[in-house]
Amino acid sequence: QSLVSVLKGYEELSATYEELYAMNQELDNQNVQLASQKEALLTSEQRYQLAIEGSKDGIWEWDIVKDVYYLSERWKEMYGSGKNKFDSGIKSLAVLMYPGDWEKTMDTLHRYLESKQGIYESTYRVINRQGEVRWILSRGKGYWDEEGNPIRIIGSHSDMTEFFEMEEQLKRLAYHDSLTDL
Repeated sequence: QSLVSVLKGYEELSATYEELYAMNQELDNQNVQLASQKEALLTSEQRYQLAIEGSKDGIWEWDIVKDVYYLSERWKEMYGSGKNKFDSGIKSLAVLMYPGDWEKTMDTLHRYLESKQGIYESTYRVINRQGEVRWILSRGKGYWDEEGNPIRIIGSHSDMTEFFEMEEQLKRLAYHDSLTDL
């Protein structure tokens, strides 16, 4: 009887061991998958960072529900005056805007969010750290919940100042040329 009991205990122990071994194999497989996913995520993050740095654009995100406005470090360095300047929501961007442009930009943004379609796009002026007026093209894409309420919008800021200055020079040249033709 005690031999039968020992054999039965051994069989149970063996079955438990096989079960633990299978679980360990499964955990090893999951660890390999996690490591692979982590590496892919890191590669994607590096690719994203390089693309942003190479484009010289700034990235922004507005969590509408929490009213948290994120700006990429590059944009903060160019236009902001400190790392925490924009932590108080989207209204924190207003301090950089050229007088009168904030209201127009917010109107455009709200009309886009109400439409729930396409791409948000607005051009406005900001005053950078050196006191220079810079033209910004802001573009973004919104996300809405199941009820159609806006949740967040993510996009980019492109400094278009050189383009607008060139456009003004061309207009002046064209105007000057039209005067000389008289």
